[in-house]
Amino acid sequence: EANPNIVVTVDLLTTGVDVPKITNIVFLRRVQSRILYEQMLGRATRLCPKIHKDKFTIYDAVGIYDAMNKVTNMKPVVKNPSHNIHYFLNHKKDYFEVNEDSYQYQVDMAGAVERKIKRLDDKKRKEFERLAEVKSVDTWAGKLSKLDKESFLKEWPKFKQLDRLNLTQRKQVISNAEDKVVNIARGYGDGNQEPADYVDSFTEFIKKNVNTIPALQVIATRPKDLTYNELKDIKLKLEQNGFKENDLQTAWKSAKHVQTTADIISFIRQVASGSELIDHDVRIHNAMQKVYGMADWTIPQKKWLKKIENQLMASTVLGPTAEHAFDDNFYFKRQGGYRQMKKIFPENADQIIYVLNENLYV
Repeated sequence: EANPNIVVTVDLLTTGVDVPKITNIVFLRRVQSRILYEQMLGRATRLCPKIHKDKFTIYDAVGIYDAMNKVTNMKPVVKNPSHNIHYFLNHKKDYFEVNEDSYQYQVDMAGAVERKIKRLDDKKRKEFERLAEVKSVDTWAGKLSKLDKESFLKEWPKFKQLDRLNLTQRKQVISNAEDKVVNIARGYGDGNQEPADYVDSFTEFIKKNVNTIPALQVIATRPKDLTYNELKDIKLKLEQNGFKENDLQTAWKSAKHVQTTADIISFIRQVASGSELIDHDVRIHNAMQKVYGMADWTIPQKKWLKKIENQLMASTVLGPTAEHAFDDNFYFKRQGGYRQMKKIFPENADQIIYVLNENLYV
């Protein structure tokens, strides 16, 4: 056959069998040699990323597995490979808090992590590395089983991040039953929450952490002092906890029946300080009108003011000072940064950013 599914061989060795796609081994007769037995098992340990192979199954019709188990070094590291990350997340108390001897569960969970990582495409890998703040997902996963219990449990937020990632390829479900639309709904955040519950979860998170996360406190009380890097950090922290700007906008619309394009800063301030939720473009337009009215700008200066407005639309915040705004932002830094802006606006570069910050969150 061109693509055989079943191959019968004496010992998988004499004919030089090396098929990475092997996922099942059936033993139909015993062998007396431990080395031969381990070599036969080794035929199924070949990696095969093409089919997302993460385990193999032994079907033992003659009891060779039990007979050799006492003398072989080839034993499954993971007791139950069918348990995924989500399973262990739901059994944290049983396995890691109540049970003092939790090492085997740690090994099993580390195995579940590695199995999922092998199935991530490059885009998902980079997304996880960004959210989990790890340089290499493979290096991180390889160290998990060697950590002490306390260090292992500190990685729990990263396990949650990995569990949230949906795999590009899912198992195909085949059914002969007639399709019927029961309900159409979109879930948000952890547990696919209803829109109103998602908004409530965000509100609860902000209120709980506004005094413990420095950048949140700055947004709530002194938004004009917020730096571009602080905004990036708080966006990452929120995303790590399941909150994204686009999701908040659509959930707010569904829950409140009000369309909004408010940015993440507006959502945070609405919770933390009771500020009105204003659409992103409206807020920036209003602040820029104050800047346009500052002076009789030349045509080249007006073009640069438009570039500043476009950057605000894209990045939400520039910085607490003109030096921060024009040196931290990649676009302006590439154009010469603060020094170049002082040449374009000799008397107004600092004042432009000051007026913007004073009027963005009034």
